Amino acid sequence: MDLGVFRSCLDAVKPRPLLFAASALAVASAVALAACASALAASATATGDPTVPVVRPTPARITRYLETIGTVAAMQSVDLVARISGTLESIDVSDGAIVSKGATLFTLEPLPYESKLRQAQAAEEQQRALSVQAATEYGRQSQLRTTNAASQAAVDNALATRDSTRAALQQAQEVTRQAAITYTYTRVTAPFDGVMTTHLVSVGELVGSGSPTKLATLLQLDPVWINASISEADVLRARAAMAAKGKTVRDLGTVPVEAALAGESGFPHHGTLDYVAPMVDPSTGTLAVRGRFDNAKYALLPGYFVKLRISIATDTPVLLLPDDAIASDQGTPTVLIVDADGGVRQQAVQLGGSKDGMRVVDGGIAPEDRVVASSTIQIEPGAHVRAVEAPSRPPATPAMPSASAPPAKP
Repeated sequence: MDLGVFRSCLDAVKPRPLLFAASALAVASAVALAACASALAASATATGDPTVPVVRPTPARITRYLETIGTVAAMQSVDLVARISGTLESIDVSDGAIVSKGATLFTLEPLPYESKLRQAQAAEEQQRALSVQAATEYGRQSQLRTTNAASQAAVDNALATRDSTRAALQQAQEVTRQAAITYTYTRVTAPFDGVMTTHLVSVGELVGSGSPTKLATLLQLDPVWINASISEADVLRARAAMAAKGKTVRDLGTVPVEAALAGESGFPHHGTLDYVAPMVDPSTGTLAVRGRFDNAKYALLPGYFVKLRISIATDTPVLLLPDDAIASDQGTPTVLIVDADGGVRQQAVQLGGSKDGMRVVDGGIAPEDRVVASSTIQIEPGAHVRAVEAPSRPPATPAMPSASAPPAKP
């Protein structure tokens, strides 16, 4: 087949002004490609060795990622409980409210505990008066002893009384402090900024009798953690990539992490690596990791499953091939390479992710290799062909015309 047939094939799959849906374009391209393959086969019958389009791998630089599935978790979560016995007097916030640290959330029956606090304060004042009196008496007895107006026994008794009243005063002060602490338990406050769950008890209900009663849960949702596990093989890859960049475990806080919820395109949520477990779990062969994500809009809620990717190497040189050039042989990705003498051989390749509509090839080919551009062309390994280079990148799809714009003129 001469070059005219091949060029005709290329012209058949060139993009035209897009006046129909993308699905129709895909069908038309597939039909054109099949017609092209038939034309090439017919040419091979007429001229000998068939002419096939080949592409050269495109050099590029990418950021390498580890991708896994993670679970969103609240950075802090606490069950709010009644630590004292009494009736629930009021619920001071609504369910689902965003609260600040120190805000009163529930009020328990305060009057009995306020009364106990005042009793303790009164007992403390009484003991302070006795302590002052005992100290004064000890001073008087000591003065009298200097003139032999008081016996040594009287001085010793006064000293003992002074010391015991001092100790009793200290005890009374501690009782007052404990009563004050217990009184603070009548107000259940927020230990951090967060979001309330629904309340679990009603106003007037007896709580804290015998054991603490759970009232609600408070969650901190900004920021949040995303927990995940990565395989032992990925751990070794990540450590090698970090070592190549001169990074250590101390640099984990600078490693970027990205996440996406189900239905989201790309990875719109950005964070940093927060924790890496110091050991691999021997039962699963995985390593626990955790990312920290700002969550001001509460888009990430505890319990969500997310796609997570961790950057392990940036500016990494790779080769790119069109997806159409890659076939599969019993589950192994392969390509067909045309050698300098026109011989065709099959080559297994290692694939990575995607970039700009092309597939990243991690190994198996060299930049100078000529790869058959489409795996749908019927060529067997060992055959001889005439190779004609085609563009390595797929042509850009023209944008859909605006609904308000006039149709393009031919």
